[in-house]
Amino acid sequence: MNYWQEYGETLWGNGYTIVPIYAPDADKKGAGKRPIGEDWERTINDKEQIQRWAKRYTNNGIGILTKYTPAVDIDVYDEDAVAHMADWIAENVGAAPCRIGREPKKLYLYRTENPFAKVKSGVWEDDFGQRHAVEILADGQQFVAYGIHPDTKRDYYWIDGENPLNNAADLDLEEISLDTAREIAAEFDRYAKDLGWTMVKRPMNGYESIGSADDDDWAALSDVKKWDGTYDELRDIVLKYPNPEDYENYITVLAALQISCRDQDEAKAIAREWAMQAHNFDEGDFEYKWDKGFAHNSTRLITLGTIIKEVQDIEKAEQEERAIEYREAFAECTEANDWNAWAESFKKAQIFGLTRKAIVQIAAESYRRINNFRLTAGDKRELLGFDYGSKETPQWLKNFVFSKANDSFIEKTTGDYITKGAFDVAFAKKCVFEEESFKPVHYASVVRPVPIVWDAMYYPAMHGDMPESLWKPKEGVLGPEFFIDERGRTWLNSFDPESIPEAATDLSPYDKKALEIIKDFFIVLFPNEKERRYVIDWMAWVIQHPTKRINYSLLIRGAHGSGKTTLGIIMSRMLGPSNVGYVSNTVMNGRFSDWAEGHILKIVEEIYDKGDRYSAVERQKEFITNDRFQIEPKGRKPKEVVNTSSKMMFTNHFNALPLDENQRRYLVVSTQAENHLDMERVYGTKTERARFFKNVYRAIENHAPAIKKWFLDWEVGKDFDAKGHAPQDTEAFAVMADASDDGVEGAIAQMLRDGTTPGVHRDVIFVPSLKNAFLEMTDVEMPKTNRLKNMLMELGFKPGGVVKFGGESGRVYVRKRVKGAFDDAGKLNSSWVQTTLKRHDAEVEKLVGKKPDPFDDEDDV
Repeated sequence: MNYWQEYGETLWGNGYTIVPIYAPDADKKGAGKRPIGEDWERTINDKEQIQRWAKRYTNNGIGILTKYTPAVDIDVYDEDAVAHMADWIAENVGAAPCRIGREPKKLYLYRTENPFAKVKSGVWEDDFGQRHAVEILADGQQFVAYGIHPDTKRDYYWIDGENPLNNAADLDLEEISLDTAREIAAEFDRYAKDLGWTMVKRPMNGYESIGSADDDDWAALSDVKKWDGTYDELRDIVLKYPNPEDYENYITVLAALQISCRDQDEAKAIAREWAMQAHNFDEGDFEYKWDKGFAHNSTRLITLGTIIKEVQDIEKAEQEERAIEYREAFAECTEANDWNAWAESFKKAQIFGLTRKAIVQIAAESYRRINNFRLTAGDKRELLGFDYGSKETPQWLKNFVFSKANDSFIEKTTGDYITKGAFDVAFAKKCVFEEESFKPVHYASVVRPVPIVWDAMYYPAMHGDMPESLWKPKEGVLGPEFFIDERGRTWLNSFDPESIPEAATDLSPYDKKALEIIKDFFIVLFPNEKERRYVIDWMAWVIQHPTKRINYSLLIRGAHGSGKTTLGIIMSRMLGPSNVGYVSNTVMNGRFSDWAEGHILKIVEEIYDKGDRYSAVERQKEFITNDRFQIEPKGRKPKEVVNTSSKMMFTNHFNALPLDENQRRYLVVSTQAENHLDMERVYGTKTERARFFKNVYRAIENHAPAIKKWFLDWEVGKDFDAKGHAPQDTEAFAVMADASDDGVEGAIAQMLRDGTTPGVHRDVIFVPSLKNAFLEMTDVEMPKTNRLKNMLMELGFKPGGVVKFGGESGRVYVRKRVKGAFDDAGKLNSSWVQTTLKRHDAEVEKLVGKKPDPFDDEDDV
């Protein structure tokens, strides 16, 4: 039945505020009773909304908000008790429409001009263990007026012909006030007590709903003192607050933390840790309560004050009780062994001030009586002073380890290195205690020593909480975030598994629509199906295997604004921002190489280097393919690290890298829009392009978990090899290779084949002579030193050193494994070089004649 179609507009017309209820078979906590959506308690209906909901919620019940139409819910299973309360309410409050969901329980509907928070009797347990209560549902609550009861699987129904359909809220319902609500609850408490039932939860008396406190409500918040201490200190206090199983305590702690903390993420983390101590903790309910928030009466705000006071009272009572125990124990001691046992225990007792001094005095007198020896002041401090090392490690200190390699502390959550001096200054106040103070370095190394590691390394494959991990528990390993290398050194793993976002488990209709937008985006960027699969395979493999890396880089070429960098945004949302590093070309080719450490994915925003592109390719080689390499951080010692990242690169240039068939480290793919002239052909007008990318970014922003599920479910092609070579059969690779070929290598190879260039022999090359040969060419330039070296080495030559030939000094390159070129010690045989080059140049002169001196410009006479 479509309850909204049948009853929606009538209920709205009768003055009720109504909300949709999750269908009883929905996979949601509270399905059949819980409203759909967030902020439902602030709903304001209009006719168009009701009509939309009637079309949308065809299988959902209807809830009525109880802010202005409170309802008396007799949540009682004892028929006699229900009959008593029904009669008492009819006589003292007035007749009202009655709804039944699960008999014998009943609900009566009223109205109010002055909203109030819910009122509830005590919760009473009868002789059979059944619990009963009466609750007046009010501001911030609702009840199901029409729908299917999730337990009985039958309709909620109204009796005696009275219901919200024939009773206007403002005209026909009896009025109820906060005082009347309290009287109803009190009557049930009296009746239950007379029956001999046991109260297991105390009543809630409600209060007037003057308004919710928020940042704009200065009257409500003027007296609220925000927490000014550290959140570690607050955590220690809140975790001592008792009985998280109790619902009222549960609500009190959550509400107090929300209103009293500036950092809501910290507040939520503390609230969750406290609530998880309860055996009945429910993660879904916690998230729901926290996200929904709490209505605070402006004259009755729930803050941390009462929590702190109660914890202090508990601690004071415990301290007094322990103090009495120690005073009596020391006074009654007659044996040295007993005294020593009590002293050892007393050193760990958090009893301070005059109370501790008094106990120390009693203990000292007892010691003198047993041992006939008077303790000195130093003895008392040593034997009876509080042992600060026995205290639990404070939360702030748990975030640190000490690095032997850098002689400094490492903050685990940020990866920051802090020198000893800076550590002493930064944490001096945290090491001042009740009766003693310490230098923070001493406290962290002697009193409460932090773990000592060699250094920190980002290494997903060696984290104990990661799938496909190489980590194994070993003796001495302090936890899953630590590992021991092959040299026996302990490392802190700076990678955090929780930094990788979760994927969706189920897809909503909106998720599916977002996925269609993303799929269309890939089709528009890469219309060639083979190349599109190359790209998606590469990206999906990285997402599916965050502990591994691909041995070749994905290089995307395209016009500025063509959408290629959007791929990087997608990857950042799939892997988590802290696991994706963006690197500029300047940094990558700069002096310091610490950019190469860490991350699951490195993104180079523009790979093109206007300088020596060939040397740049050689520098990148080890960072793409090597399993390990040494990095040089600025201001710290060089260190060897594991290569953890795959590399994704972007460029606007056709000739970004000098590629040939031997360069198998780059999968080069081009977007459909290769230049600015293509943009309108591919995306249409500027307005159409803006709309296209707006939809793409909205899909990424709002449906990242669904997109990740799509990548995780993607079947990577069977021919994909993460440790192999990059495919070279893309059009973009051919274009870049062709654009990169400046003819230099071919020219040198031709000289070696022809044998007609002075100083350039098949076994030895004199660089000055090679330079002269290039000077005579009109279409090819002499390459720079590094590129020339790499090129000649690829042709089978190796550096031989500097020789003097033909009156000029210069470097020579000698073909590898040529007999006579080097002596037994590996030193160049300069006589062999001279002889070989002179013989070669003589042969050239015979073949082509002696070339004129280019500097001989005298005129013939």
